[in-house]
Formats: sequence, structure tokens, C-alpha cells
Amino acid sequence: MDALDVIVHPEEIEAWFQPIVGAAPFKVEGYEIQSHFRGEPLKPFFQEDDVPIEYQLEVMGHVVRQAFQKVPSDTQAFILIRCRPAWLFENGGEDFLHVLRTVDSSFPKERMYVTLTDVQVDDFDRLGRIVAYYQNSGLKVALDRAEATSLERVFSMSPDMLIVDLSSMIEKKTVSASYPHLLQTMEHLCDQLGAPLLYKNISHLGQLRYAWQHGGRYYMGNLLGEAAPEWVMTCPGMEVLIHEVPMFYKYDREQMNRLFQLEQD
Repeated sequence: MDALDVIVHPEEIEAWFQPIVGAAPFKVEGYEIQSHFRGEPLKPFFQEDDVPIEYQLEVMGHVVRQAFQKVPSDTQAFILIRCRPAWLFENGGEDFLHVLRTVDSSFPKERMYVTLTDVQVDDFDRLGRIVAYYQNSGLKVALDRAEATSLERVFSMSPDMLIVDLSSMIEKKTVSASYPHLLQTMEHLCDQLGAPLLYKNISHLGQLRYAWQHGGRYYMGNLLGEAAPEWVMTCPGMEVLIHEVPMFYKYDREQMNRLFQLEQD
């Protein structure tokens, strides 16, 4: 993707929405804003270190403004907006905050999550202070790929949501013995922080079962609903959860009964 082409042709940038389904009501409760340029994801553009940060922020501002033009005024959903930590280091976080302030002021700040995508930075203390500044201004902060972040950093940042990436879990039979313990740690962290746990990149039922068994409050992935350029109120994930969750309960109950029978024997 030609970065200059993206900068010169902002009219060809599109904001897309990927639905996030809730575990309890089995309905769409939130959306992650994604960006495309001529049908291709803009993620490489935002991750390219050779592209000046001011240009990335300019393009991100276009994406955010376009996205919130499509958000219904009466929605109760929350919104995830991806953000590189490097963007927060620009002018003490004010530059990215300016991007968010261009959004329609009627959308509540408490339902707007700034999603930090890579917190492996040298000056983590400074990042933590900027995160606290954002939270004190009324915004929420979500930590993406929390499973790859040290526990010390997670507690230090005190995010309002933890996001766990299940893309490495291709098939249930390939999961390592330590994987369930990792997810249990994420579940415990969320309990300690009072933050919800979102599992993303769910593409098959094995991943969904793990997410449900390990404290997932929100689910996102192509199994549940693909990203689209239009705001949608329903997605396939609603029917998937309605059908599968009773089966999860049944399976767990059968497992417990077998354990009880084994103890009696």
C-alpha cells in the first residue's frame, strides 16, 4: 500500500464496523472501528514507522469522523477506537485527543474506548500517566493483546477493558497445556481490575467455547460477524450464541456428572 496515495486521496478511505456480541444478552453491544482504503485494510499504513505520525493522525481523524457520521444517535453500544502508543506520546496525548474531540459531542465519552494496540514501549511510566489523563477526562482505555503484556504493566495501567487475541488457537486439539492457565490468569485479572474481558479473532466454535469458559463478557470475530462498511444491529453471532451456549452448559454438566460418578466408583 502506497502511504502517499492514502494521504492524497482521503475520500477513498472508509470506516468499517466489526460487531461485538455480549455473552449475557446475546446481542450486539459494541463495535470496533476499522479502516479500509480501496477495499484493503489500512492497518499496514498505521503500523509503518516510516510514515510520519502527524500523517497517521490525520488519516485516523478522517476515519473517526466518517465512522461517527454513521453511528445512530440513539445507540447504546460502545465503540473501540484503535490507537498506537506512539500517537499518545505526541504532545502529551493532546494530538490524538484532538482527533477524538472532532467526534459528535452527543456520543458519551464513557462508551468510547481508546484501544492500545502495542504497549511494548520504553517509557511505560509516561504512557501510564497519559492513560490516566485520558481516563480522568471521561474516556475509557482498553488494552489489546493483554495476554502478551506483563502482569505488572497491566496492573500499572489499570485499563477499563482487557482484550485477548485467540487467533493463535487454530484448533482446540493444538492448544498447549499452559493455554487454559493463561486464560484463567486473564479472567482473574479482570476480576481484580473490575474490567470486562473481550475475546477477539474468534473464527471457530473451539475458540468460542474457550472464551465462554474463561470469563468472556464480549466476543468478536468472523464466526460471529465480519466487519462491514455499514452499521448493523444484528449479526450471525447472536444466533450462534443462542444455539451454542446451551450446548456448552450441557457439555459441562455431563463432564461434572462423569467426575462425580468416578469419585463414587
